[in-house]
Amino acid sequence: MKIRTIINDITFNTTVENNLSAKEFLEILPLSIYMEKEKESYVYYIKYKLDKNETIPKELNAGDILLEGNNKIVLVTATNSNKNKYTKLASIDNPDNLELILGINEKPIRFENKD
Repeated sequence: MKIRTIINDITFNTTVENNLSAKEFLEILPLSIYMEKEKESYVYYIKYKLDKNETIPKELNAGDILLEGNNKIVLVTATNSNKNKYTKLASIDNPDNLELILGINEKPIRFENKD
């Protein structure tokens, strides 16, 4: 399934994973959030608790949208190695210039269904 991720009025097509956590994430859309920079990613704690099915991916890729724990949404901005547990929710299909676009963020990041 596809959704839209909108950052500074730029729309990214995003592919949603096929797991319970991702389905629960879809149920809370549309979602507009102000994410905070944290290392190689942007994060936001949602008020909902989502089911988790954590693994430890060896590598995180730019554009990955992950769940850490059951309520921390993580948007990865640069490919990097990893040792933490995450549940993958989705991936931005073409994350070119993602870090640059997020760096000028003054608007919320919006996740919405693709109608």
